Amino acid sequence: MHIKIAINVPTAMSFFSILFVIGFEKNALAVTIDSLSGAPNNGNLISISGSGYGSNSAVRTGDIQWLGDNIELGNVAAEFSPPPNWSYHRAETTFDAPHYDNLQAHSGNKSIRITYDLNKYGGYFNYNHESAFGKVFYSAWMRIAGPSSWTCNGTSGGCQYKNGGRITSGVIDLGRPQFYTSTWTEQGNFVVFMQTSSDTEPGVVSDYPHNTGSAECYQWMCPGPTGERRYLLNGPHDTVGPNTNSDMWVRIDWYAEESSPLVKNGTFKMVLQKPGEIINTVLDFDKNLQTTDGSDYYKSIFFGTYASGFSKLDTWWDDIFIQTGGQQRVEIGDTSEWSTNTHREIQIPVSWSDNSISFIFNQGSFQNGSRAYLFVVNEAGSVNSGYPITIGGQLSDIAPPTSPRNFNVH
Repeated sequence: MHIKIAINVPTAMSFFSILFVIGFEKNALAVTIDSLSGAPNNGNLISISGSGYGSNSAVRTGDIQWLGDNIELGNVAAEFSPPPNWSYHRAETTFDAPHYDNLQAHSGNKSIRITYDLNKYGGYFNYNHESAFGKVFYSAWMRIAGPSSWTCNGTSGGCQYKNGGRITSGVIDLGRPQFYTSTWTEQGNFVVFMQTSSDTEPGVVSDYPHNTGSAECYQWMCPGPTGERRYLLNGPHDTVGPNTNSDMWVRIDWYAEESSPLVKNGTFKMVLQKPGEIINTVLDFDKNLQTTDGSDYYKSIFFGTYASGFSKLDTWWDDIFIQTGGQQRVEIGDTSEWSTNTHREIQIPVSWSDNSISFIFNQGSFQNGSRAYLFVVNEAGSVNSGYPITIGGQLSDIAPPTSPRNFNVH
């Protein structure tokens, strides 16, 4: 289900740190939820009290994007109507425009659909921040039609889909910093690229030691024809693609912190949630990536972008959440321990202090009457043991929450 809410986004930070945090846990006892006020029904205002929440500047400044309201209010078959700071590539000979669609939905009744074919190999919509992110967390549900609905007319490598989102310096352009993903149908591989505009950054595996993978300069792209360096971020890859985990709704979370210029202290984390499986951190680079040489910084996120060789490939997006400034957030999960969750839905914060948080309840695809658990992730990545709730439950006897700020509720 979607919460009908729009968020006004002012200018935020001027320095980019990308960090992804969804699937890992640090010192869960540092964060507690002691009480809750409000009925956990979709769209209700909820307040929790406890400790260890820290601060969240994005809530104070309104630097949060939630597309649930926009999607549910869109007219079926109409082109995407972008809220402030959003845009999209309009339909033309080689591009399909994103449309509102009711054939598939993760929650509520609608989603955003982009269809690619042999002639229309481009299509995307994107969020444009007014300044560099510094740190950014985003979460999106996506679905790709499976092999029964398309044929591949590509080269020996198969058909390619650049999926899962793309964090860039404002444009899709070789030679500009970006993170993006790519899947080839025949090769069956999924890769995540990190690209910098530096010619001085060495590109060998040993430069990026960490616990789940490595990064190497990718084939002929080191440097490429325009001077950029493109790196493969290797790990236990598992994501959604045309022939991998297709025909299902999958949630992809990215957290990133920009590095200092020419310094390997940036972060990139990616988490995958798919039905019936424990949520999995598929990439975990922690303060050991160089993301920029100082000439450009990250400030945009693209959804979709490119697919080649498909007779027809339908893709859908739903429940997109973007927060500038850190990984702090409130979630509901299906088990009492964060590390065993197989289903999570992000909540929409409206006030935040070290010992209390108010948020608008997002039921997502949880059913009424089901048991769920509340979690708070603070800036350091610490998370509490789950606080039990029943979706569709009754009001508690605790004082009501404060009114939200920086939101327009429809």
